[in-house]
Amino acid sequence: MEFSIIVPIYNVEAYLKRCLNSIKDQTFTSFEVIMVDDGSSDSSSLIMASYHKKDERFKPYFKKNGGLSDARNYGVKKASGKYIIFLDSDDYLGKNLLAELHDVLIKDHDPDVIRYRLAKLEKENKLTYFGSVFSNRSSEVAFPILIREPYFEPAWIYAYNREFFINHHFTYKVGAYHEDFGLTPYIILKAKTISSISYIGYYYCIRENSITTLTDSKKLRKRAYDVLEQYHDLLSSIKVDDEISNSLKECAFSYLANAVYLKANILKGKDRHEYLAKLKEEGVYQYLQSNTVSRKLKKCLIKVCPKIYLMIWGRHS
Repeated sequence: MEFSIIVPIYNVEAYLKRCLNSIKDQTFTSFEVIMVDDGSSDSSSLIMASYHKKDERFKPYFKKNGGLSDARNYGVKKASGKYIIFLDSDDYLGKNLLAELHDVLIKDHDPDVIRYRLAKLEKENKLTYFGSVFSNRSSEVAFPILIREPYFEPAWIYAYNREFFINHHFTYKVGAYHEDFGLTPYIILKAKTISSISYIGYYYCIRENSITTLTDSKKLRKRAYDVLEQYHDLLSSIKVDDEISNSLKECAFSYLANAVYLKANILKGKDRHEYLAKLKEEGVYQYLQSNTVSRKLKKCLIKVCPKIYLMIWGRHS
């Protein structure tokens, strides 16, 4: 079996059929669907049962609510395909994604990671497309390219060689927001070969009340500080990893530091002031690269007045 598609499910009865149909309608048929019900209280479990009854490739699993990360980790343990794909249950796949990925597996000799392009679906069916294209690159080459993507961190924009994923004991941090930030950069750093295809494989649907549209101040604080905690975990792991070159570590540290600073944009007033003060106290700015005149100026500005830095510059340093 080529692909295991892991679908964490929690109270998404309004979107689940669209999601599962996008898998059922794939033109490449060697796949299994690991449907993980994470304690839903709506009719999601009934929908899962109906798909399993019609097609045994759709495999239902049930567990107590533990959050998205816990459901993903659970799904990985149940997967048996050559490659793992994560699909959030309110999103859907392009019809030919698996066929396109299978062609790459043959052409590029089973890379550790394959990235596909993304379509962001907003209100009134407005679509925006993202993603660069390259073939069979090392992490040394691919990482600096990928971190410039507007969507670099999400787990669901990549297909992962399952053996590679399991052998490195990759797991998503349970109970944290932005768990992708805590793992995806490290996965890319550890990959020996990475490919990227031009096919629009994933449709990311913006909906109200999702994690990415939270407005509650307490939850926003948790989002920011969860990122900071995972930043520390990543920093520690990368520093002691002898398989990652020093030049690549510097690039990774700079990316992570910049991402942590930019997370302040979701905070307001006192919360933002306290968060930025903590970053300054910890000396996070020291990890920003300063190998060009522009980066030196940015590093100096973020040290002296990070609020102006956040107003002027975008995602990457």
